[in-house]
Amino acid sequence: MYLIKINMQQEIIDVLSEEAEADNVVYATFWKRVGATLLDGLILSPVNYGLIFLSMVYYKIYVLAVLSGMVHLVYKLYMEKKYGQTLGKMVVRIKVTGDAFQPLDYAQTLKRNYYYVLSMIFSAIICMNLFSTEAFQHADTYMELMKAQQMQAPVYKYLQYAFSGVFFIDILFMLNDDRKKTVHDRWGNTVVIKKPADM
Repeated sequence: MYLIKINMQQEIIDVLSEEAEADNVVYATFWKRVGATLLDGLILSPVNYGLIFLSMVYYKIYVLAVLSGMVHLVYKLYMEKKYGQTLGKMVVRIKVTGDAFQPLDYAQTLKRNYYYVLSMIFSAIICMNLFSTEAFQHADTYMELMKAQQMQAPVYKYLQYAFSGVFFIDILFMLNDDRKKTVHDRWGNTVVIKKPADM
């Protein structure tokens, strides 16, 4: 009986501390999140563009093209799971946590990055198609590479439109939510908060 009473008291204390923490939390704004994403892109661009250049212009090796997408995905998954922040998020002082402000588990990290996973899969398919064309294999100049890309099926344009649509839906969800949660935050049961100095 005494043990049950102690457990109940601890549960009440945990709930009260979560409520107090929730009252003091400031959720990350749209512009902070955009800034973090832009910084991450800038940080990873030398690696990504280097791999893309090597794969498309110099070596024409499919695996290198896919690797550029993998680098970004692995970076986001690792940093958000380990630190709750990518380097861009660290600079703008925001952090990803679970709904109850706990560290993320692997499932949450993967779910909230579904957009990057899908993007990488579709990019791999598009690259596979591009690399299999004769026009691409014989392209020696940048303009010839661009022509080879433009000759791809129009379905890929529609995929780009679909990804843009998902992005705008994410923004609408965020702008209409008190906790500034996007679709991927809801699916991963996560929130993005402004990181206090002591965190």
